Amino acid sequence: MSSKDTTKLLNQLRHLMKDTSLFNGKQLSAYIIPSTDSHNSEYLCPKDKRRQFISNFSGSAGTALVTENNALLWTDGRYFLQASQELDTNWCLMKDGLPETPSIGEWLCQNLPKHSNVGIDATLYQEELYQNLQTKLNSNNLSLFHTKQNLIDLIWENRPKLNYEPLLQIDSKYTGLTTKEKLLSIRNELTKKSVHSTVVTSLDEIAWLLNIRGHDIPFGAVFFSYLIIDFDSCKLFTNLNRFDDNLKNALNEKDANFEFYEYDEFYNFFENYIRHELVGKSQKILLSSSTNHFIHSLVPINLIQQDLSILAKLKCIKNNCEIESAKKIHIRDSAVLTEFLYKLDWTFKNKELIEKNVLNEHDLAAYLDEMRSQQENFFACSFETIVGYGSNGAIIHYKPKLDENNKKIEKNNFLLIDSGGHYSDMGTTDVTRTVYLGDISTSTEYQKECFTRVLKGHIQLAMRVFPSGTRPELLDSFARQALWEVGLDYRHGTGHGVGALLNVHEVPIIANRKGVEILVNENMVITDEPGYYENEKFGIRIENCNLTVKASTKYQYASNVNFLTFEPLTLVPIQRDLIIKDLLNQQELDWLNNYHEKCFKIISEELKTANKIEVLEWLKEQTLPL
Repeated sequence: MSSKDTTKLLNQLRHLMKDTSLFNGKQLSAYIIPSTDSHNSEYLCPKDKRRQFISNFSGSAGTALVTENNALLWTDGRYFLQASQELDTNWCLMKDGLPETPSIGEWLCQNLPKHSNVGIDATLYQEELYQNLQTKLNSNNLSLFHTKQNLIDLIWENRPKLNYEPLLQIDSKYTGLTTKEKLLSIRNELTKKSVHSTVVTSLDEIAWLLNIRGHDIPFGAVFFSYLIIDFDSCKLFTNLNRFDDNLKNALNEKDANFEFYEYDEFYNFFENYIRHELVGKSQKILLSSSTNHFIHSLVPINLIQQDLSILAKLKCIKNNCEIESAKKIHIRDSAVLTEFLYKLDWTFKNKELIEKNVLNEHDLAAYLDEMRSQQENFFACSFETIVGYGSNGAIIHYKPKLDENNKKIEKNNFLLIDSGGHYSDMGTTDVTRTVYLGDISTSTEYQKECFTRVLKGHIQLAMRVFPSGTRPELLDSFARQALWEVGLDYRHGTGHGVGALLNVHEVPIIANRKGVEILVNENMVITDEPGYYENEKFGIRIENCNLTVKASTKYQYASNVNFLTFEPLTLVPIQRDLIIKDLLNQQELDWLNNYHEKCFKIISEELKTANKIEVLEWLKEQTLPL
């Protein structure tokens, strides 16, 4: 990771901020550049990486703010180290989440003169965030303005264009439900809420409903689109060149009644739709708080019912077909990573091979991606593979590049590997393993203790039994307790939902803060991923995907309350010789031994079928009882 000189770009942006023709005769004192697109996507198409373009910070989360004399970048603890390396001297890193760091609104109120104007592209800002910021600014005599055009786009020479690749229609034998059946559930919810329609802007929700996947956003399995759902029809806005008659007919089967429009027609159409279908008939529309502010601004406030997205709540509960697909896919995917770890271990125990070959993070990540891509029904990587050796492992979302930070991988330190895949038979994986390379006797007791305490946290969450409908933040501290009791912690969430050939990150989110109001229920795929990171030294994370299943309990609390626990989907061994056995209690030890027994029993069959006997023998050794 390295910085670039952003002086010229900031000067160009500041010049546009003074152009009164863009802002109804007013100048901007500040301009906000969020990290997302108009669909609130986590991963972005290259054409939408505006914040990265202006600041050079490449992390997935963060917001840039530019004033006449300042350039500031807010990001969270996952990216403090990365941002400090990628920002040049024009920028000030604002460590979001620390008590001493003001919010963007607080900083603006403290540093801008009264009656100053703050600009933002309202299609890139969630409604809830926009309203909070506007309230804060207005209370201090500052104004928040929509800009007519995104200012970054005006200075971005050779801005990337979108290449429209073919779409993939998923058979209902994998999805479990047809689009018509999903629409019935959505419209039942609309009826319960007494609303006429809803707008869907999240790309994974649209892909889920239509049973179609795309490649418009790297690692996302989605395609650019908007959707208006009411009781009479579904109006889809997308690139119609890719929607041939077969796709259209498939969506319209059984009278689903889809109407098709070009993607760029959405905002003008929606404005007219509001005027004729809602205002003229006094009908209400359901809008999610994650929908962008510009959409909200087009609807009279008395006609808006703001609530959680119906589709988000429906798709995070996996049906039987999706669950069976997930189990099969995780077996194939776990076999790949097991073979990769075997080859890595063998390489670092073979001195002759090490002397002849120079391994680095970038090439190792590319090799793992290539191995995964050879698997049956591989669709794409579910995120950019993380391979961090030594101090780079302490950069929580480190992505190896061919630059000066691309470390040679040597013996006697930790290597953190976080990777995953999308598979067209309806599955998405996300798994992290941390291994100590070389002679284990060179590891310190402190390193082993850190590894073991991360593992204890992983096991403690994996063993939990809890009522269906539990708030996800209530589960977070179980994974942190073993670290907390010795004064350690980590700056990221503990787990997240995983889509079915959809976004690798979805609700619910297990973290030490209150989040979106999605509760933990049966048949969700959720990760368990505590970690520990020591700047300039090493990083440790252990992550599995789990399925929430009914737990067997001694007593029955109430007839309508199920208790749940986690069933591991990921089946990859955890390095045994790094574990301080005496730090594990008997329950934790039993869980680990049972987990390893399951890994061997299931993955060995995959390896036998593929005639990978050497990998099988290695797996047998790695899964022996501790």
